[in-house]
Amino acid sequence: MFRYLGDQQIDDLSAAVALSPPAGCQGAVIQAQAQNVRGRGGGSDPTAAVGWEITAGSTITWLILPISGLKLIQEAAGAKAFVIYVA
Repeated sequence: MFRYLGDQQIDDLSAAVALSPPAGCQGAVIQAQAQNVRGRGGGSDPTAAVGWEITAGSTITWLILPISGLKLIQEAAGAKAFVIYVA
């Protein structure tokens, strides 16, 4: 069972954006909105063509620590991401 810690709306993914998890965060649920999003962990920057893909409308659960090492970027203009942080 997870406990809700907060959420984050990311409206500008034109460049790689690192997540901003709250203290005690153990995981993130990420939904790509409007356009596909790419992500990479470990602090590496994804590109529009490199990284695992979250298709628009899809959700993934990220449980690899540290959550702050996860970065997202859009595949095409207009992508957004909504993130829920859990412990």
